[in-house]
Amino acid sequence: MAASLQMRIGQLNCARSLEVMAEIRTVAEDLALAILCVQEPYSLGGRPVGLPVRSRCVSLGPNPMAAILVLDAKVGVLRLEHLCSRYTAVAEISVPGLSFVLVNQYYQFADAPDVYLGELREVIRAARGRPVVAVMDANARSPIWGSHDTCERGEAFENIILDCNLYLLNDPAQGPTYERPGARSFIDLSLVSASIFHRVAQWEVHPRRTLSDHNLITFKIELEHRPTRSS
Repeated sequence: MAASLQMRIGQLNCARSLEVMAEIRTVAEDLALAILCVQEPYSLGGRPVGLPVRSRCVSLGPNPMAAILVLDAKVGVLRLEHLCSRYTAVAEISVPGLSFVLVNQYYQFADAPDVYLGELREVIRAARGRPVVAVMDANARSPIWGSHDTCERGEAFENIILDCNLYLLNDPAQGPTYERPGARSFIDLSLVSASIFHRVAQWEVHPRRTLSDHNLITFKIELEHRPTRSS
């Protein structure tokens, strides 16, 4: 028979909280995360704090708003610096049987999304057909991913999903991705290109795993099938 090898990826807005960053290591170990994409991390010297010593970080600038944290030593990572900005972290991820471009973004609520969406389009263009996985705190509303209404920013995301032939992983039945007293919303998105969609499984929201007002999101990517011995 064949055994499926999977890599688990997480995404979380850390709310610039030192307490949330301190929780990351335990949460990552409990859920066996190979990669964690964080938005609004608490950083010192351009590096998010509280990470395992051997973890590798992809971000840009002294106060990054998005970072890719590679926690599994067996996962290869190459920072694509020319595609990175303070709000967008981009890396090529490689493991046996698969390589893909990973994008992590934070969409500042007070800003128009055009610049950030432009950065996402540029990553997809630069990927030249390679698989793309994109996660973000989009601060965008649309019934497609669970909101009661559509905002202008949500319409912009709907358009880029269609224009770039992206697949939305979000499952509204999993519950809101953002919760605080008196408010709950679906504003964190997970997108993949068509060439990797068939490998994705188990998109999940994990309520209250940290002190952040955003819930942790995880999903798995199937890497390859290896034969196992029959007993």
